[in-house]
Amino acid sequence: LQPYSWSAAKNRYLSTGAFFHSLLHAVLTGLLLWWFDLGFRAIAILAGMELLIHYHLDWGKALFVRRNDYTYKDNVYWWALGIDQFLHQLTYVGILLAIVSFQLVSDTA
Repeated sequence: LQPYSWSAAKNRYLSTGAFFHSLLHAVLTGLLLWWFDLGFRAIAILAGMELLIHYHLDWGKALFVRRNDYTYKDNVYWWALGIDQFLHQLTYVGILLAIVSFQLVSDTA
């Protein structure tokens, strides 16, 4: 979900490309949550959290890989990618837990 220019800039904090990549994920998360009729406030909070978490996970992984000069040829690179993807999926589990815990789904059905 990103052009190379977005991906290449992820190790620079507050880079525009990394922000737009994370924003795209947050918007798609928001659209999915809207389909479940959570209400604007809950969607804004959860999508905003997704934006911040996604951005910082990507930035942290990119910074780690770049500072250590790891490439796809290094095992550590693939470990970093795997941990990064696991944490991204864990974010969605957290969103589901927030929905269930705070009973954010409307009872109007």
